[in-house]
Amino acid sequence: METPREPFDKAELTHIMDRLNAAEAFETFLQTKFVGQKRFSLEGGEAVIPMLDTVSHGAAHEGLDEVAIGMSHRGRLNVLSNLAGKSYGQIFQEFEGNYGEKLGSGDVKYHLGTEGTYTSHDGKSTKVYLAANPSHLEAVNPVLEGIVRAKQDRLERPEEFPVAAGAPPRRRGLRRPGRGHGDAEPLRVRGYRTGGTIHVIINNQIGFTTAPDSSRSSFYSTDVAKSTQSPIFHVNGDDPEACVRVAEIAFEYRQKFHRDVVIDMVCYRRRGHNEGDDPSMTQPEMYKLINEKASTRKQYMETLVERGDLTEEETEGLVRNFQEHLDEAFASTRSDAASAKPAEANVQGLDLPEARRGRRRARTGRHRGRRVGRGADRAGACGGPRVLHRPPQAAPGARAPHADVLAGRDRLGLRRVARFRLPADAGPPGAPGRPGLAPRHLRAASQRADRPRERRHLDPAVLSQ
Repeated sequence: METPREPFDKAELTHIMDRLNAAEAFETFLQTKFVGQKRFSLEGGEAVIPMLDTVSHGAAHEGLDEVAIGMSHRGRLNVLSNLAGKSYGQIFQEFEGNYGEKLGSGDVKYHLGTEGTYTSHDGKSTKVYLAANPSHLEAVNPVLEGIVRAKQDRLERPEEFPVAAGAPPRRRGLRRPGRGHGDAEPLRVRGYRTGGTIHVIINNQIGFTTAPDSSRSSFYSTDVAKSTQSPIFHVNGDDPEACVRVAEIAFEYRQKFHRDVVIDMVCYRRRGHNEGDDPSMTQPEMYKLINEKASTRKQYMETLVERGDLTEEETEGLVRNFQEHLDEAFASTRSDAASAKPAEANVQGLDLPEARRGRRRARTGRHRGRRVGRGADRAGACGGPRVLHRPPQAAPGARAPHADVLAGRDRLGLRRVARFRLPADAGPPGAPGRPGLAPRHLRAASQRADRPRERRHLDPAVLSQ
């Protein structure tokens, strides 16, 4: 472990620069094309992409069947595209609101998972599984360990641990003793072992708006891992080569001892908790320094040129080629979106109920100063109940006496029932020609409508238009 590593050759340096450029250029592209949309960017911690790429590269060369990753929302889109194999065009489609045909409403794009194939720069490949995380932050940890154990059991190679687990990159670290210790300790028990998990912490030194001294009592964010005797590596997120070296050591340790290992990558968060926040309101001094700081890619590019490892033309060529690739994917996404079906046609569960098919919406009539048609539309948009009580099938050309009731919700979301006088010859509830016993609040509405005082009511003939 303490033996000096052989210097990176030009091919390795080019690959590190390419992965770092892919991470930053992707975030910059999304910030330019989809201004203001939430994505929980990785900016400031882009070095985690070369780090995870190194772990996947080692898994491919060791012949592991699969690498399973679980993570929170921060940087998930970047991992999906630059590691797990999800296409840039598909992610751009999701930003446009198109999640594919007949997929239901789904989840937000930074909670989704995927399955793909990782191929290293020398041609080796392995499967990659990124677990969906509809919950929040560390909740996916025990779920991921169960997924990995199940995958290993199905392969029936218990001594090899052919599926490697990468625990979620976290923004603040192992800050919850119950969660961090509870995830790691059972993995030593025979029935729960997975052969070691590589925990990567994207330690951007802030949790939402909480500084480290207000979020934990320990000095390091990884001190909880000491209780499981796991090795802990602290690395500078502005040094991509050091991050790659630490990832190599962590993977080799996992393969040798089949135990957990923790990497604490100290970095920063360039933007707010999401892209709509202004972090300078709560951390003005910190973000004054961050705004003056060059990005990790720019610093590393200048270092490579100064050392003579790569020329300025080579580094600029990497940046230009990837930018052109993103532009092509974005242009094809826009052309596909122009010829696609409307979003309502691609989502299940938006068909009109049978009671409304073939009927015209009520566009006239007022009740307490509100238009019925607007109230009906608002009720449907808010998901409120829309009930039409009608009698059994009447003779052709004739309509039996009945009661029409329109229920909806007002602007504040409170239940509102449009009430009107029932026909005098309708008879008691349940009588012939009467639709049957209405709900209690509707019966009370009709009783109040029969009181002698004058009350404005809706004409059933209006609702039938």
